[in-house]
Amino acid sequence: MKNTHSSGSWLPRVLELLDAKPGERVLDLGCGTGHLAAKIAEAGAQVVGVDRSHEMIRQARLKYPSLRFEVMDAREISLDGTFDAVFSNATLHWIKEPERVIAAVQKSLRPRGRLVAEFGGKGNTAELLRAVQKAWAKLGIAGPPAAPVVLPDARRICWLAGATRLRSNPRVSLRPAPPRSTMASAASAIGSKCSAAPLSTACRKPPASACS
Repeated sequence: MKNTHSSGSWLPRVLELLDAKPGERVLDLGCGTGHLAAKIAEAGAQVVGVDRSHEMIRQARLKYPSLRFEVMDAREISLDGTFDAVFSNATLHWIKEPERVIAAVQKSLRPRGRLVAEFGGKGNTAELLRAVQKAWAKLGIAGPPAAPVVLPDARRICWLAGATRLRSNPRVSLRPAPPRSTMASAASAIGSKCSAAPLSTACRKPPASACS
């Protein structure tokens, strides 16, 4: 099984945004097969990776036996202690209840803790989806094509963060979409990949005195 958690040329920038420090406790939310958790651990941080996929966690434990990995739903984080940072790459756009994720993150962070997340932004697959719809109709398939991902608006994520008392500092980074002809051929094949336009958001939890 391929580890999609670590794909993308924007990852060095996301890890720089996290800026993990030695001794910090970091939660990797949607850790996949653990590649990025291991990268974060190289900075000296104590990393715990969680993913709802049993198979991904099995592979992560085999590849990185010195790190801790748990099978867990991002909407229902239940771990001992709290974290200095929560890191998430290519996960939030798969979850249709982002408010539950943000609430779980807030509970997992220490005062002044931070959330750094990369996810597909609103509209970044619009061209591909239009091409899929055209191919769908051309093939005569009944019903609308499935839309498995949720592409959140940056403003909504920041609003959710604010509603849970996380101070947000969004940073948006767009990666060019593939040429229209490429997307059309991909849609005709039904299933080929498309480049994403990732959105990175950094949020910080206020000090304990501000959370009362």
